[in-house]
Amino acid sequence: MKGTYQLRNIVLRIFLHNHSFATTVVALHMKPLLARVESKKVDKAAAMLKVLAHPKRLAIVDLLGKEEKMTVTEIYRSLDLPQAIASQHLITLKDRGILSSFKVGTKIYYSLSIPKLLDVIDSLEDCCDTL
Repeated sequence: MKGTYQLRNIVLRIFLHNHSFATTVVALHMKPLLARVESKKVDKAAAMLKVLAHPKRLAIVDLLGKEEKMTVTEIYRSLDLPQAIASQHLITLKDRGILSSFKVGTKIYYSLSIPKLLDVIDSLEDCCDTL
């Protein structure tokens, strides 16, 4: 992985050598994460990844990425989970701001608050394919 990262940066530098803005972008990307991003954002990202570090929670986020909104019943039936377990995971994801909910009559609908998380899941799938 490290070799691929270094090779990609070398190719980018060669390709973009004559473009000062692009060279700056490449150089910026080569800096360590904490030099590029505020530590608060890194902490927030780490906390979010920690919440997502459960197969059922990842499955819930992925499912809600495919559907605009779903009830608890629809979610636990789709994922073949006990209702209580699905509810616990939904509460955890909602408390962390990953999901939002709204009530219509007696039903509570959940939806994804951060659609960009689907890109993270796609990247994880790509990484797992190479393991």
